[in-house]
Amino acid sequence: MTHRKHEAKNNPHSRTDRDGVFTAAAAQTTLNDGLVAYYPFNGNAHDASGHGNDGTVYGATFVAPGPGQLPGGLLFDGADDYARVPDSPSLRPTQVTVAAW
Repeated sequence: MTHRKHEAKNNPHSRTDRDGVFTAAAAQTTLNDGLVAYYPFNGNAHDASGHGNDGTVYGATFVAPGPGQLPGGLLFDGADDYARVPDSPSLRPTQVTVAAW
């Protein structure tokens, strides 16, 4: 992706050529780089990342996605429902980002 030169000062992953045009390099190439667990909740709590960090759901109800929505979810009763994933070395990274909605 090519941007104007004045934008380069805010991007640590960029380089400027001799014509003053810079190219931004992505710090991460795909969403799977560094992914340690992915739970689409499509009727189970299996880890779809391929790392085998499968979970077990206790009491919560699986909810199917609506039209045009992302994978399903879990509905918790707010009292005693929970999901548990066993400990694994792959679940102890030095940097973490969690996404939930």
